[in-house]
Amino acid sequence: MIELYHHNLSVCAQKVRIVLAEKGVPWTSRYVSLAGGEHLTPEFKKMNPRALVPVLVHDGDTIVESSVICSYLDDIFPNPSLSPKNPMERATMRLWCKLPDDILHMACATVSFAISFGQQLKKQAGAGLEERLMKMPDPARRER
Repeated sequence: MIELYHHNLSVCAQKVRIVLAEKGVPWTSRYVSLAGGEHLTPEFKKMNPRALVPVLVHDGDTIVESSVICSYLDDIFPNPSLSPKNPMERATMRLWCKLPDDILHMACATVSFAISFGQQLKKQAGAGLEERLMKMPDPARRER
């Protein structure tokens, strides 16, 4: 059984949903309300201490980080393969996969978070917002 903890506006979660669709793998949706702070709960942080979506649970095993999840899915469901057979082409593919993870994601996340949740978080101004921010495990993310 595959469960995907995700949010509809998460680009990283979308990446995993695309892989699941391409492979025709049935999965159970576990929607995580980011606006509601569900990713900051102790229960969710047990699955992913970084408090980020997506999280994939497969037969009780937990996998985090969208690129790692996508590789895992390609490994356990090899048909159709989403990776080239040629090792050099696979290396090139991995470099392309690193680009958004290492460089583009932070900028995209900052802008999309501000657009998606900025107004909602303004309503929590004061103690409620400070409490929410303090639940974020990554100090750099909390500051941003």
